Amino acid sequence: REIFTLDIPEYLLPDQPEGDAGPSGPEEEEVRKKKKCRKAGKIQRKWRRGWGQDMPADMKEEPGLAKYWAQRYRLFSRFDEGIRLDHEGWFSVTPERIAHHIAVRVKESFVDAHLVIDAFCGVGGNAIQFALSGKRVIGIDIDPARLALARHNAEVYGVADRIDFLLGDFLQLAPRLRGDVVFLSPPWGGPDYLTAEVFDIRTMIQPEGYPL
Repeated sequence: REIFTLDIPEYLLPDQPEGDAGPSGPEEEEVRKKKKCRKAGKIQRKWRRGWGQDMPADMKEEPGLAKYWAQRYRLFSRFDEGIRLDHEGWFSVTPERIAHHIAVRVKESFVDAHLVIDAFCGVGGNAIQFALSGKRVIGIDIDPARLALARHNAEVYGVADRIDFLLGDFLQLAPRLRGDVVFLSPPWGGPDYLTAEVFDIRTMIQPEGYPL
């Protein structure tokens, strides 16, 4: 099979380091705390200047989601046309440009592929971009409410007719599914991991799934 070179777009590249590696140990921890405080202060100042204007009421009750509201057009460029997200969708959906990049890479790497299985489709960010690239898509999610959001968002982008939405646990459905490409972007636990001392899969996600 032909090996393709990976042309990474600029927006996916990490920031270039400035100067030396910086302090380590306790000093590094102190620097991180100061940066976090400055960032929190910046968010509060922007909030007071109207950054949260037009923000849905349920989001205003959780200031931690403010930064995601500010990035809504990065998540979906057609956000104002009726895009809907739930709490988890705000921080788990793949930003549109990255989802588009993934869809293009799949299209170029698997030229004979026609059906893509999005195993954990969430609110539909990746499934929509696969469909826009010309693929048929099976979008699977274990949460019926989130699956309904994905279907709605696909309608906003005009590709709902190219996606079959399937409610269920991918791990249970996988033996009976047939597709050309399987895309896996499972739940990752959310931003709370930033404040956790230990990343524990048993407490940070639901490994046994959700009740149907």
